Amino acid sequence: MKAELLDLFLNGSLVRDALWQSTLWLLVGLLASSRLAKRPARAHAILLIASLGALLTPIASALIRFLDLGLLQPSAAARSAATPLSNVLLGPSAAQAGLQWESSLLILWLLLAAFVCIRNLRAIAASRHLVHSAESITSGNLTHRAALLAQRMGIANTPELFSSRSIQGPLIWCWSRRPKIYLPAPTPNLETMDGILIHELAHYKRRDHWSSQISIWITGFLAWNPLMHLVHKRMDEACEQACDRWALDRGARATEYAEALLGLAPQMGSGLVLGAKSSRASMARRLTAILNAQPSPPTSGRAFSFASAGLAAVMLSALALGESKPPAQAEPSGQTNQADQALAALAPAKGLQVFPAELDFGSVPAGSSGHASLWIVNTDSVVHELEAVKPSCGCVSLKDFSGTQVLPGTAIEVPLAMEASTEAGARKTKTVLVAVRGQAPLKVPIHIHSLDSDAGEPSN
Repeated sequence: MKAELLDLFLNGSLVRDALWQSTLWLLVGLLASSRLAKRPARAHAILLIASLGALLTPIASALIRFLDLGLLQPSAAARSAATPLSNVLLGPSAAQAGLQWESSLLILWLLLAAFVCIRNLRAIAASRHLVHSAESITSGNLTHRAALLAQRMGIANTPELFSSRSIQGPLIWCWSRRPKIYLPAPTPNLETMDGILIHELAHYKRRDHWSSQISIWITGFLAWNPLMHLVHKRMDEACEQACDRWALDRGARATEYAEALLGLAPQMGSGLVLGAKSSRASMARRLTAILNAQPSPPTSGRAFSFASAGLAAVMLSALALGESKPPAQAEPSGQTNQADQALAALAPAKGLQVFPAELDFGSVPAGSSGHASLWIVNTDSVVHELEAVKPSCGCVSLKDFSGTQVLPGTAIEVPLAMEASTEAGARKTKTVLVAVRGQAPLKVPIHIHSLDSDAGEPSN
């Protein structure tokens, strides 16, 4: 079971699903968020949902395929194991040639994701260093003012204030019960700090620390997709604008708040902390939104959140369950004659056949298992259905192929694992029964030898 799951996620189907499904989600998220530009909290929620959909849908599709729950395609065994007959008869190199580019893409994907994840871990380490190196602010006026603003925003936990000479702009740590706000040393003018403090507390109120980390790690996982980087950037901007709306909604004057932001030095959030002014590049759009803002709720609204989540669940289910039947695979042109000759050799016997007719696992250490495969070949012109593929002994394990359809001109691979005898030098022989609807059952003898663990070869 573990090997089958690993193969499911490492084969080319996951790469193909991720290419088109994640791109579709991200495009939908970008288009929908652009229509919600005047409600940044809603735009941020849509982009977060799109990012989660881009990550989860390919994984869900792979699991649906493994569990045989797809609505528009044949059984899981037929999808995963049906192979053009020429690939079986011409050797493993022909069967693997079509997946080489997908395997290469998967390796590049994993390497790029690992690089981005390592960079994220370094940023997290830097933010933790900031938290431990800052000094507590004991000024009663500033701490009292921060407590009043938190109460005005409905935050029950009184914020803690700290100062640090290693930062240039305000930051907030939201990962503790009480929010911790970090201000650059020396402490800025108290009269200009109300809007900035509300902005920082809005990050805590909105739980932006969670959405920020989700976006960062999904961007690492989908680092190969440029749309994911664009969505991550738009999420950051929408998050800051949503917090600006909180500042305006709680009494900050637009002009004074804009001037306070302009007076701050840019301070990028580092891993686990969030800032009020992350870059100068996005300030023009933020200032325009602040000065032209119309009165509106700073939150996305519960009804909107439930409706968006419901639509996203429907879209994820449709994409994962509604898989189309894979097209028939064409044979490589340079190998057609050899394949025709091999088919001709099997053609006199109509219906399903098993290749090879007798399987030898070879010699393995006593008490261990050998692995090999049988191929169920359809040389007929009609579809045949397997009723069962059963071993004569519990020492042989294989997956369930009942109900699997074998299309004309294709073959189904049946991976087997057979336990050798614990007695060195023993030869075990069992049988695999292939039951076919409307056809006499096929029996295939299988053999395995036990090695003498000391001699390294079969005993006499």
